[in-house]
Amino acid sequence: MAFFSSKLNTFRVSLIFPFLVLGLTSCGSGATVPQPPEPPAPPPQDEVGPVGKVSLERVTAVADLIVVGTVADIASNDARTGNVYTLVTINVEQSIKGQAPQQVSVRVPGGVAGGLVRVTTGAPSFKTGERDVVFLQKPEGGIYTVAYGMFGKYAIDSSGMVNNMSLADFVNQVKSILAIQQK
Repeated sequence: MAFFSSKLNTFRVSLIFPFLVLGLTSCGSGATVPQPPEPPAPPPQDEVGPVGKVSLERVTAVADLIVVGTVADIASNDARTGNVYTLVTINVEQSIKGQAPQQVSVRVPGGVAGGLVRVTTGAPSFKTGERDVVFLQKPEGGIYTVAYGMFGKYAIDSSGMVNNMSLADFVNQVKSILAIQQK
């Protein structure tokens, strides 16, 4: 029995030894071991908030118009083109940046039209009657869109809170950001 045991151990060593030698010599002979790719550089801190969302400073900077308002109407377009979008009408209560008319129309990608449903990741969602602070961009000759999608819309809850602060405090924070950006 001892004979088979020693032969088995010799057999194991003879199988493993060449792989060890091959591994050691290939590492020492100038051969390179593939390295994992470098991780991408993080985005500039002024563009991304603590949880990976666009910062309030960045959204404020790119917005042409910032309003507090109530969603008055939501209508989807005719889907015959296959390009489904929703048109949201907001009754403006207060303009924080820019000159807002009494009503603003906002185009949001996605929606339901003609039996076709299109969901767009990152697009904000609206409900008739809800109050929001909305950061808007207007492409040249176009209709307003929400700056940075869902990151450009802040819902005002039934107690008047926005982002865990009162609406007045949130508006003042945005105005402070605007004052710093205008310097």
